[in-house]
Amino acid sequence: MKTTKYFSGRKQIVVVSTFSGMDIFLLACIKSGLLGAFAVDRNFWACIMHRANFFHLDGVPIMAPFVEISEEEYRVSRADAKTEDTVGKFEEKFVRAPVIQDYDGRQVRAEVEKIYGKDLIIILIGGPVCYDLTGLNSRKNKGEGSRNNLMFEYLRFLEELEPDIALMEQVPELNQKGNEKLYADFLTQARTLPYQFAEQEMCSLHYGGNQARWRFVMMFIHDKYDTQPVFPEPDLINVKRVRDFLDIDYFHSGHFVDTWKTKNHFMCTVTSSSPSKFAKAKRTYDPSIDDLLLCMDVEQGDYHVPEGIPVGQVKMAIGNAVCLSMGTALIKVILSEILRVKHVGDGFFESLEAPNNEEEEL
Repeated sequence: MKTTKYFSGRKQIVVVSTFSGMDIFLLACIKSGLLGAFAVDRNFWACIMHRANFFHLDGVPIMAPFVEISEEEYRVSRADAKTEDTVGKFEEKFVRAPVIQDYDGRQVRAEVEKIYGKDLIIILIGGPVCYDLTGLNSRKNKGEGSRNNLMFEYLRFLEELEPDIALMEQVPELNQKGNEKLYADFLTQARTLPYQFAEQEMCSLHYGGNQARWRFVMMFIHDKYDTQPVFPEPDLINVKRVRDFLDIDYFHSGHFVDTWKTKNHFMCTVTSSSPSKFAKAKRTYDPSIDDLLLCMDVEQGDYHVPEGIPVGQVKMAIGNAVCLSMGTALIKVILSEILRVKHVGDGFFESLEAPNNEEEEL
């Protein structure tokens, strides 16, 4: 009979986050009892938001430190549209944001184990930049320097870190027409790793979310668990409409071909420019940051956006994030169906099942 893996005693479960952005996905993990252990993102403003929200138990931010640069490097980067949001001033120094290429996953594991010990479970999350995949970008770059290549950086880091479980989030276009070679190359490399993996298209509405946001999610389970990935079951019946979470009468996505929709419709996918307008009674207004966060299932007070961050950068970070509800659903099924554990406090988890002769200890 095939054995089932389990662990005895108590173990902490920690999360390593790549391409983190403002990291609503990590917020879902923490609300589920996990601990943040490391994060990295190339956007300076996203790093500032991250540092204000996610900490080790001693209060130190989990975001990788900024890299000090010269004033000349700062000015050159600020003058280039491709790099202007990667640099800034922090604690009176010119700095650039950390990037995944700065880090070896083995070194990150060693640093995490210094803090939390070796007897722990690591979950890797991340959504490599997807702009060169989407229909929103009419000038896609699929050649040298394409941001699509960051998906292979994710696989490189995954192999080095060797987490127990990994989740990669992408736009649905990843496995659609026009991206066949990229997708095939990604699968070929993924199959060389010691992981069972599977993919699923998921819409946040079907997991308790406030918006119709489709994402392509790939789950990796280390071979030592001897089990296949499991995805949460979608609820296609109990889905939220705008009236269920926002006190407005109408909204407009901002798309040129779109029309005003009523509160009885589903909320559109949130991007850096959508939704563009809300209307209540006879008043029309721009959605606030709290409104947009609520569209991502984040209640007021659950995420702090520091003062001084350009509104456009906050909106872009929100538009790139994973909805809280979908992240929560993914983590819940990992805990209950794959690891089969329960949270007992301070990031520690215990097995839901007692060992017997048909089970094998990890």
